[in-house]
Amino acid sequence: MDSLALPSRVAVAGDWHGSRVWVQSVLASIRRADAEVRDVLHVGDFGLWPADTYLDAVDYWAERTGLRLWVTPGNHDDWDQLEAPFGRGDVARVSEWVTFLPRGFRFTVGDRTAVSFGGAASHDRAWRRTQRSKHPIWWPQEIATDAEVAAAVGGGSADLLVTHDVPTTVLPAVAAVLDRRNGEDAPEDAAYVHASARQIDAVRAAVRPLLHVHGHTHVHEIGDVDTDHGPVRTLALTNERRHGNIAFLDADTLDVRTLTKEELRLAW
Repeated sequence: MDSLALPSRVAVAGDWHGSRVWVQSVLASIRRADAEVRDVLHVGDFGLWPADTYLDAVDYWAERTGLRLWVTPGNHDDWDQLEAPFGRGDVARVSEWVTFLPRGFRFTVGDRTAVSFGGAASHDRAWRRTQRSKHPIWWPQEIATDAEVAAAVGGGSADLLVTHDVPTTVLPAVAAVLDRRNGEDAPEDAAYVHASARQIDAVRAAVRPLLHVHGHTHVHEIGDVDTDHGPVRTLALTNERRHGNIAFLDADTLDVRTLTKEELRLAW
């Protein structure tokens, strides 16, 4: 895919973690709430796992609703599947309706420029690396390389930044989650998380977005975050089965409207 140009009205979605029940409900909810929207920007922890049939369920409901999904991968998505296309600088089309975007991928939403920068540090990495499972639950590729950060920084500014991970300066509700996690996890993992957040700092400082959308901490909040280059309007999206997982974005105005609990009623 040489370029990606999306319409000015899109949906944005937080973490889904492979929930088939949520996919069935939430895609129908998006279609019911705004029949004009055809694209969903997903901020990661989508549910791309080895040898899993989740994508079949996603494709079934995506076809029924006519919604395409463009995913900025999270730390809990299968980076082994993404490594080959991302290594070539390509997007990863993992199914008929679902495409994952590599770090630093630039595209447009209406007349707005946008950057996708996926991955995050698992705050419980020490636990995840010791678990026995039929498939990996931790991937070393979950955090960016220095080269990936440099390439994203070198691309310059854009109107919209989509990440899974969060920077070091965040909204209050996000900060509360990070403080709690930092107190619960191994010291080496706290340092690991901070290093990943510093990478997002660097990308955000270079992109200077008018709007930054992210997931990862499973809370919903929207507001301005103070940075060295001024306030950045930020939308944090929560995880599946919770209000604040889905919003509509009008790129022309950068207005954001979160779907209400009533609009998501079939998912509860």
